[in-house]
Amino acid sequence: MSNYKAINRRTCLKGLGAALALPLLDVMGWAEASEKHEFKPPVRMGFMYMPHGVIMDQFWPKDAKSFLTSPPPALESLRPVLDQCLLMKGIAGVSNGPFRGAPHALELSTWLTAALPDPDKRDEISISISADQIAANSLGAFTALPSLELATMPQTWKENQAGLNEAYYSHCSFRSPTQAVPAETNPRNVLNRLFHKKEQGGGLAAGRMSSLDRSMLDLVIGGARDLRRTLSQTDQRKLDQYLDSVRSVERRIAAIEMRQKEA
Repeated sequence: MSNYKAINRRTCLKGLGAALALPLLDVMGWAEASEKHEFKPPVRMGFMYMPHGVIMDQFWPKDAKSFLTSPPPALESLRPVLDQCLLMKGIAGVSNGPFRGAPHALELSTWLTAALPDPDKRDEISISISADQIAANSLGAFTALPSLELATMPQTWKENQAGLNEAYYSHCSFRSPTQAVPAETNPRNVLNRLFHKKEQGGGLAAGRMSSLDRSMLDLVIGGARDLRRTLSQTDQRKLDQYLDSVRSVERRIAAIEMRQKEA
């Protein structure tokens, strides 16, 4: 490594309207960093909602002893990290209380708030801040985005059960008791939020419109070529593998967009 110029671990590949973080490279001098400057990744927290539940005998382990060695089919993909997982059952949500006729409106909105809407303000948003936003208020200062809300499909349920505001049907995240946070269903928009640079005025940089139809890698390829010439063979392989994985993600996003258009 001594034959190569060290670079800052925060170095990004930058292009017109885009910035792409780099993987951990030897040339970043990670192993040689002093303990007082040791980098600690930000704490992450994620909540995943499955509206239709799980197939019970495919999800729950038969017993605690077989959990790590023979996980049920639904948990097989988690095998590498099962020793860090905790499965809990028997936890109930809040009672429907005065909203007995509104099960669909409450199943999502009460999930992370653990609270019922204000029965005296049914046509407004009046509930509690959700757990994800409580975490975002504490941890979000250390990440590019305080929180990121994603969904696989838009929520179009419009039934007005028990006179409740339609937002309760389609939102699980609430930034405040009166502000629901919408979820993004378009993967391209998610990519733009994560990687596209902002200009000083607050809007996307000048190349934003063209970048929507171009690969993220195409925007930063010049910087990647320049950086590659300064790296060892080991780091070059790491960089190539990383860029290949980004390209693979972009292809999957394009395929999802195509399916969305055809639906």
